[in-house]
Amino acid sequence: MVLSYIVCTVIQIIVNSIPNRRLINYRYKQQIADLLPSLLCAVAMCLVVSLGGLLALNVYILLALQIVTGIVVYSVLTFIFNRNIFKYVIETAQSLVKKK
Repeated sequence: MVLSYIVCTVIQIIVNSIPNRRLINYRYKQQIADLLPSLLCAVAMCLVVSLGGLLALNVYILLALQIVTGIVVYSVLTFIFNRNIFKYVIETAQSLVKKK
């Protein structure tokens, strides 16, 4: 199931990159450069969370630990590699909190 999701995602990227190139002159190299940091963050998070699955803990504790670990690892890596995106997310969250 995960493999089919990966295949579908790659096909979507290819299909969407063609009109992006034609309509808004968004070059393939630029698209790949924009996607690569997020992809690397997701792969690194997956590896760390998967390694956490090797711990011999209660299933529920392990799940909670993996969720927290995944959030922390992805957030730290996003902050390091995609500071603009991370800043945008923080500013958006702050504006939503201020509205309430």
